[in-house]
Order: sequence, then structure tokens, then C-alpha cells
Amino acid sequence: MPAPAVGRTIANVSRAAEISIDEPLLDAVQRIARGDEHPEPLPRHRHHLPRAQVETTQKARIVLATAEVVTEKSYTKTTSRDIIKAAGVSSKTFYAHFDGKEQAFLAAYTLLDSTMLALARAPLDMARPRTDLREHVEAWLSALAAWPLLARMRFIEGRAAGVQADRHRHEMAKSVVAAFGAGLDEARTHDPRIVRPSDGVLALLYGGITDQLTRWVTERDPAELVQLAPAIVEAIERLCFLEPPAYADGE
Repeated sequence: MPAPAVGRTIANVSRAAEISIDEPLLDAVQRIARGDEHPEPLPRHRHHLPRAQVETTQKARIVLATAEVVTEKSYTKTTSRDIIKAAGVSSKTFYAHFDGKEQAFLAAYTLLDSTMLALARAPLDMARPRTDLREHVEAWLSALAAWPLLARMRFIEGRAAGVQADRHRHEMAKSVVAAFGAGLDEARTHDPRIVRPSDGVLALLYGGITDQLTRWVTERDPAELVQLAPAIVEAIERLCFLEPPAYADGE
């Protein structure tokens, strides 16, 4: 799924799931990242661009530059100066948005995770649960694949980024488990054959998925993450769906 389609999917799902995403920043990141093209510098002379647009574009450049530099040099070896240079912004602009590299890293980390959480919170269409589950998982993986630098930064360098990133990772895991559990509870009101495992079991499922994502982006091309969809869907179906033939959705 190309990046523009992913963006529309995320926006639609975020509204359905009632979760807030910084959509202007998300859109700016997508526009800059699309096709691995680097944007032209913002004009230094007087211009008529809205201030909010300029600030969002600056922040998006910094977020992507953080992912690029951290992925290339590692988090521990990256400096704020490295990010400033890669983003093509002034030190004044960088520090107007972030206190330093940790805050810039967390901004990139949070943007990606909020997108993933929005997709996780989207309700299943109970008229076609198996098909809808597959589409949800594919959209989730396609969103990650659309930003390979952010994916590598998140899954490979996240553990080196300090206490705040570690806390955010644990909160993200709890939020995904809660969202998945709530979705299953709702689905069971429509069909009692759907199973609602304990939060501990769902946490193990999420941990296994995260481990596979980490291994993939470490060893293979993140742009092909959607290839993990069949295995992830099968794991969820075997854990949460009884009588699989009844959920064939006519396929």
C-alpha cells in the first residue's frame, strides 16, 4: 500500500477509533518521506506561508532527520548537532521545538506509536470479522512499511534511548493490550464464539508480534513488512476465534 493510501487509512481509522493523532505533522512527515525525497529548504526571505505550516514542516524535517541519523549512527552516538545538520534547520529552530536529541527522538517514536495505536483501536466489522481483521493487520504493517527509517529507529534503537523511551514502550504495550481486549469484548457481544483471552495472554501475543517486527526490520527490508500479515492474522485467529470455518466471510 503506497504512502498516500496509508495516510488516508490512518486518518479514517483514527476517527473511527476516537484517538487523537497529530494529523498535520503526520501529513508533513508523509509528504517529506514519500519516495525517500528530501524537501527543498523553506524560504529564508519574506514569504506568505502560514506560520503553523512552517513550524509543522520544520518539526517534520527534524523528526525524519532524527530517524535517519539515529538509524545510521545509533542513538548513543547521535548528537543534537547531527540532527540539526541532517534536518537542514538552524540551531534556533531545532531548540524552539525540542530540548535536545532525546525529545526529538521521543517525538518521532510517539508519532509512529500513536498511529499504530489508532489502528489497534479500530473496531472490527462483525459482518466480516475475518476479512476485516486481515485488513486491519495489513494496514498496521503498511503504515510501518511506509516509514522504514522510523520503523528501524523505533524497533532497533528504542531500547537505547533512555528511561522516557522505555516508559513509553511499556505504556504503548499496555495500551495496545487494552485496546485489543476492549475490541474483543465488544465483538463478543455480537458473537459469543469469539474468545477474549486474559490481558496476560494478549501481552504475550503483542510481545511476540513486536519481537517478529524487530527481527524483520533488523535483518530485512521494512518496506516488505506486510509479508508478516498472514502469520500475525493466523496467531490472532487461533487465539481468539472459535470454529474458524464459521468466520470465512464467504471466501
